[in-house]
Amino acid sequence: MRRGVDTDSALAWLGGRLTFHDTPLAAVRATLRRWYDVELVVDPALDALPFTGTLTEVPAREAVALVAAALGLRTRELDVPGTDDA
Repeated sequence: MRRGVDTDSALAWLGGRLTFHDTPLAAVRATLRRWYDVELVVDPALDALPFTGTLTEVPAREAVALVAAALGLRTRELDVPGTDDA
């Protein structure tokens, strides 16, 4: 048995929750990419910013907005050629 593992956080995704504790923005972006199939482009200098929070059954746009707000960042949505979101 491994000690020091927060099993509630590790298994939170089973309940529709994404839980982060001092997680670098790069890892948060990777999780959001897998969970929501979105690509978040940021200045590489920001990837080390730590994020702590829980996202519970929120749509992709709201998840991105919550992370950005917690880190004091602004977001904008980009049109990607070859996608049809209409």
